Amino acid sequence: MHVSIDITAALYDRGVSRYTLNLVQALAQRPDVELRLYGSSWRGRSKLQRMATAITAPAPKKHLSLIQPLPPTLQ
Repeated sequence: MHVSIDITAALYDRGVSRYTLNLVQALAQRPDVELRLYGSSWRGRSKLQRMATAITAPAPKKHLSLIQPLPPTLQ
């Protein structure tokens, strides 16, 4: 199963942020799920990239992350 999710909310360390991060981490552990992680943040791009890398580290060939400095509407 392919799951695409925007992880930008994970930057803020609040309720929805924690939920998003926990959801993505749980999905990454499932063998039947291929994750596509998306996100955009100018100031928090490096932190977001580190989060995505940590989540996908156990199976980097199975999961994909695309972290951009600007939202797609501005590119």
